[in-house]
Amino acid sequence: MKPIWRTPIQTLSLAALLSPATAPLVVILGLVAVSILSSWHSSVAGFEIVIDYSFDSAVLEDGAVSGFFNPSYTYADGSTGLDRRIRMERAAAIVASNISDELLPVLPGPDDTLVIRFANPKDGGGHTILNPVLPADTIIIYAGGRNIGGATLGLGGMGYVDVTWGSPEFIDAGQHRGEGPSGSMGQPADEYGPWGGSVAFNTEIVVEFEGAPTNFDWHFGETTEGLDLHYDFLTVAIHEIGHVMGFGTAESFDRYIDVGGTPLGADNSFIGPQAMAVWGGPVPLEGDSSFPLRSPSHWLAGLDEDSTVMDTTLRLGRRASMQSVDWAALADIGWDVVLIPEPSGVGLLTLGLAGMMLSASNRKPSR
Repeated sequence: MKPIWRTPIQTLSLAALLSPATAPLVVILGLVAVSILSSWHSSVAGFEIVIDYSFDSAVLEDGAVSGFFNPSYTYADGSTGLDRRIRMERAAAIVASNISDELLPVLPGPDDTLVIRFANPKDGGGHTILNPVLPADTIIIYAGGRNIGGATLGLGGMGYVDVTWGSPEFIDAGQHRGEGPSGSMGQPADEYGPWGGSVAFNTEIVVEFEGAPTNFDWHFGETTEGLDLHYDFLTVAIHEIGHVMGFGTAESFDRYIDVGGTPLGADNSFIGPQAMAVWGGPVPLEGDSSFPLRSPSHWLAGLDEDSTVMDTTLRLGRRASMQSVDWAALADIGWDVVLIPEPSGVGLLTLGLAGMMLSASNRKPSR
């Protein structure tokens, strides 16, 4: 189990609030990799990410609505539940569009048993499901919202397998979707084959500003029009899906963490070969010298001028997209990434638009 990360919020002036481009407000990102498991599918080349809203049942807006993605409700910020689902699903499509892994189906028979566990988006508590059915080449992400508290925008993490028994083929499918050696239990150290995981989004974003709590809303738009003084939901959703995909959560990510610096943990880096090839050397990771044994789970805040999806902060009024180094890290984790684009604006824009066109709809502002 990995901890929730918290990064101090910088002290801001009124000018910073009113001019996010020149003096941006930074909100931290949180990660939950706790012991945990209406749908929507996004896919390319067979790989699918299914968004499941069945655990999105937190009571919100003074009891007026149940759920962050309620499709029949118009929220106080003017967005509808359908708007929110569209953006969540576009985020899933952007990630799925560049993955081509072939995962074994999980199809329990009469003599097979599988118990999966995940963080319930409604309250963060552990939840188990007996004998889920998972199609081939598919992962499930349970999505919802709740009052997480403070400046953490979202939480995301991989799911876990508590129990499997049955035929050898079923055990391989349930434990690692066929991505590990036959008969092995758990995720392999050099690959990653999850059933999925869960993500949750903060319904009450509150940032301390000049000694007073200040509320900020999400931006659910398809474009960045109107994004000023809001936090971009698409960016955060992609980020949280990245954690489900193993960034900062999988053993195959942790094997490439180089913990260093003085004091220990103050100068961490990621040394996966694909990411290093794109970056030109070790990629800086977040550091926390107070907890040097805690595995870093994000890029260093502000990496590449805040353009990366998987760094630990998101600035007010900003949309980020999957960059070459983000895709390369997924490849190092063990995913079959179709294309790691050249680290140039043209290549990244082309890939991003291709993902967006695949579905109606991603990243996380507390990662």
